[in-house]
Amino acid sequence: MGNLFSFSLISSLIILSLLPVIYFLVNRCMNFKFNRRVIILSILIATIFPFLSNFNYKVIELPEVSGQVFKYIKAEVISMTTNELKSQVISFILIIYIAGLIFLVIKEFISYIRLFILILRARRIKKEGYTLCIINEKNISPFSWGNFIVFPGGREIESPILLHEIAHTHFKHWRDIILLDIFCIFTWYNPFSWVIKSLAKLNHEFEADNMVIQEGVDVKEYQKLLIFKVIGEKSFSITNNFSLNKSHFRKRVLFMNRGETKERNWIALFGLPSIIVSLFLISTPPIAAMLANISDYSIKQWPFIRKDIPISLADEPNVMPEYKGGYEALYQLLFDNIQFPETLLNESGINKKVVINLSITELGEINEVKILHSPSKEIESEIRRVIKMTQGKWEPATIDGHPVTSTINLPITFTTM
Repeated sequence: MGNLFSFSLISSLIILSLLPVIYFLVNRCMNFKFNRRVIILSILIATIFPFLSNFNYKVIELPEVSGQVFKYIKAEVISMTTNELKSQVISFILIIYIAGLIFLVIKEFISYIRLFILILRARRIKKEGYTLCIINEKNISPFSWGNFIVFPGGREIESPILLHEIAHTHFKHWRDIILLDIFCIFTWYNPFSWVIKSLAKLNHEFEADNMVIQEGVDVKEYQKLLIFKVIGEKSFSITNNFSLNKSHFRKRVLFMNRGETKERNWIALFGLPSIIVSLFLISTPPIAAMLANISDYSIKQWPFIRKDIPISLADEPNVMPEYKGGYEALYQLLFDNIQFPETLLNESGINKKVVINLSITELGEINEVKILHSPSKEIESEIRRVIKMTQGKWEPATIDGHPVTSTINLPITFTTM
């Protein structure tokens, strides 16, 4: 789940960088089909790119060392409580993210159930290219989804409104809404994702309004109908509604009065540098390290408080974990067993630094081995092999005599003369 949240953060940053481009296109460019393609492409880029990338950058501050074939340096011990505090913060954020995700998925599911029930109960009249559904509810705004056009019963079906909804079905705007809803749920905490969805729906309305006017409907009469006949009626957010967003009315009315304008498709060209800037920000060490830490987090780490002993965040281990025989013996074991990669043996003056992160359980067992910094895969594999030889040879950290889980960092320097 940490990976999903990390990917959503990357998607949010990419879509944020593209928001100005999309905003100016929708409000300035009357090539509605082009605008629609740019929006969908932007969503696809923001969604797919994080899954094709691997941001595994670690920020490690290494001490200055020099010396012989191995320069042993004292192990840096990180207390369990510091790591647990960090874990609790990540856990809290992930729980909120997942809770929001589940809530919106359920809400979306319920909306579709209500929609399908409404359509099933309606009096359906099949027409060429769509199905007209007459429902009993009188205070719902006309809307369309898929090939279904829904009108409330008990009132006249105005031809301009019907033409407007036919346009939505003709252009298959419902497909865009499904994609946008999925993206907004995926990045629900990002308000700019919802702004993109609102802009996409506004573009849909512009495109449908334009088709109505091209059919010969009087612009003034259509504007009056738009303003006075449907304001205050209920609507479905998962559909294209004639009166979905009241804040868009003024824009739609003004847009009809523009007439022919110069194409401004060139605005989309600014999307490329926007994406490049966002990718540069993502690759910077602080952001990349944060994303890597979140991605590495797993559900099994979620328990906040250890149940075996009562401790507080202010507690520090009285005794740090230690290798049986001392760290001198540990480094001697490493020195005796690590086989330096042959590819580097022929190079002189090589100074390679490795930082190992060990998680030692309250039973003195190695629970996890992480290589925080390694110059090559060969050295990393060799370190992992030798570290396994220390299994069961550790004394755990303790708080007031109670064994606790903790982590330590072991920096090692390989030097060839």
